Amino acid sequence: MTGGTLRIVFSAEDLARVRIASRADPMWEMVMSLCRLQERGGGAAMTGWRRRVRGDLVTAGLLPQVREVLLPLVPKGAYFPDFLTPIEAQFGLRAGTEALADTPRARVREELNVLRAHAGLPASLEDLARGDPRSIRRLSRLVDGYCRTAFASYRQMMEAALSHERGGLVRHLADGGVDTMLGRLAPVLRWRSPVLEAAYPVGNREIRLHGRGLTLIPSYFCQITPVVLVDQRLPPVLVYPAPRRP
Repeated sequence: MTGGTLRIVFSAEDLARVRIASRADPMWEMVMSLCRLQERGGGAAMTGWRRRVRGDLVTAGLLPQVREVLLPLVPKGAYFPDFLTPIEAQFGLRAGTEALADTPRARVREELNVLRAHAGLPASLEDLARGDPRSIRRLSRLVDGYCRTAFASYRQMMEAALSHERGGLVRHLADGGVDTMLGRLAPVLRWRSPVLEAAYPVGNREIRLHGRGLTLIPSYFCQITPVVLVDQRLPPVLVYPAPRRP
């Protein structure tokens, strides 16, 4: 499918319920960083991170599991399961991995069937695809280990970039309200009230918030275009690339 446009349609109630994530979301950073790990380019910061993280994962004994389990769950340019990014992760890594470990078996099976249709599944994911509880718990532990290892050397840089972006959003909100804040998301996003638009790499997508509001999650490892959840029944979030600071 060729690129298209993401459109998020707000009501007055939605505008009153826009919130800004109060901290880095480790599960979204995990997913976005796995995308970056499979690419080249992205500037000096990403090149340096890829070089460093591969060595760190080898030292931690995690690289084989990352290759066999995590990378196939987040294939380059394709669908990845929503259960990898639970909303609870906004309260920190422990809350996020505990929510992942508690993902219902039926949901794991359903979303991995979608992934199978998009990109196929290797044999290393078959137990997980059946919703095996032990495999789900192992995945949660692997995600915890990956996040602690992959972000350890870059945590200060990540926090500086994301704190700066969140601070800017809060200032724009205080100075001019939600309209001003959403307008300041340019050039990645375009605010044409009541619709927030962006280029979207996997075709056209429209999300109507229906009074649920939207959580803005700036991300260090997200690049170029924003990302949203596939399942519109889940709490709406918008993950978008935060400018990286030197």
